[in-house]
Amino acid sequence: MENNSSGLLGQLDWLAGRWYHRMETWTQGNRWWVSVALSCTVLSLLFSFPDYTNPADANIWGAFEEQIDAPFEPRELSPTSHESKRAFRLTMPVIGHLTGLGVVGLLVLQHILGFFFFGVFAGTLHRITGDKVLAWLVTLAVAFVYVGKAPFFDKVGWFDGVAFFFLAVALRTDRWWWTGLGVFLAAWTDERALLAAGLVYLFHGQMGHHQDRPGGLRPVLPLRAPQVAVVGALGLYIALRFYLQSQVGLKIPVGSGAGAGPGLIRLNYGMFPLGFLTSIEFLWLAVGLAIWGLWRQKQYLFSLAWLLNMGLIMGVAYMVHDTTRSAAYVFPAVALAWLVLGRSEQARPLRHLALVLLVLCFFFATHFVMHQNPAWISPFFPKVLEYF
Repeated sequence: MENNSSGLLGQLDWLAGRWYHRMETWTQGNRWWVSVALSCTVLSLLFSFPDYTNPADANIWGAFEEQIDAPFEPRELSPTSHESKRAFRLTMPVIGHLTGLGVVGLLVLQHILGFFFFGVFAGTLHRITGDKVLAWLVTLAVAFVYVGKAPFFDKVGWFDGVAFFFLAVALRTDRWWWTGLGVFLAAWTDERALLAAGLVYLFHGQMGHHQDRPGGLRPVLPLRAPQVAVVGALGLYIALRFYLQSQVGLKIPVGSGAGAGPGLIRLNYGMFPLGFLTSIEFLWLAVGLAIWGLWRQKQYLFSLAWLLNMGLIMGVAYMVHDTTRSAAYVFPAVALAWLVLGRSEQARPLRHLALVLLVLCFFFATHFVMHQNPAWISPFFPKVLEYF
């Protein structure tokens, strides 16, 4: 039995090695990220193909068109409606107002940014691991979870895909202005990005941390320019939001009457496991391994800060009806995980891990938990059958 097992593992290792070799040839040159982004976009569309013949509710689009026409004009809307929560989600309405794009045009723009999201995220993974094949494998895994499908199946105008793109930009480089701008625009796209900014902050802190100096406060203190930029972007956002609320009159409903708050935790209780899993699916395994590795390196404070930040994101996700899309803002933890793992493991074991996670994410049908009910984000193939 032992020989058969090792023989099977040897065969699998050989097959994986051949696949890695092909991927190495495909990722040669400076424009390798285009191949990554194109493959991920095609696969994401195939496995989350929206029904373009069936647009969103006319009331939602109508309210959004009004916001595009006058982004800073207060409106009286039902406190339980999605439209009432959009008062401070101004990135896309302002872009629409300045460019003349309507709802459909902005949704097309989100598709385009979805393509660039994959390229930017793959570039980040390559920067932190030095391995283009590993970057491609992990980005492919992301294409099969909600984060990678959000830019393409959204017909309502949530624009999570746009927020994810800006957060990916904030992770991509150490240039503080790009980090600050990415966080700032992501926050104005959806408030959920405010908590995700904490993971961006920790990512840049870990980027400047030396493995031979375990423990200490250094990774969690704002000692690097990108970390200062994150703090500055959040401070500027809070100041401008306070001004828009106190002087312009923009507001959003709060409390149980608005369909959000701690009272929903009890209602969402039955969806806790699925809500957690559907956020980044089996990429949680990489996150868990990375935190365990940091704990073994005695980076206790950083590990606790990381866990606390993700706990806050998940806690908020259970206090709203759209659980999965809220929990998915934990995705910067994926980049942080591979940053940590890339320092402690060699390339081939990491490629094997990424390949296993990719296969698991591929076979796990992506579900979207909303109003305590899971819905399957179905692929292109069953939708085609409806026309026969």
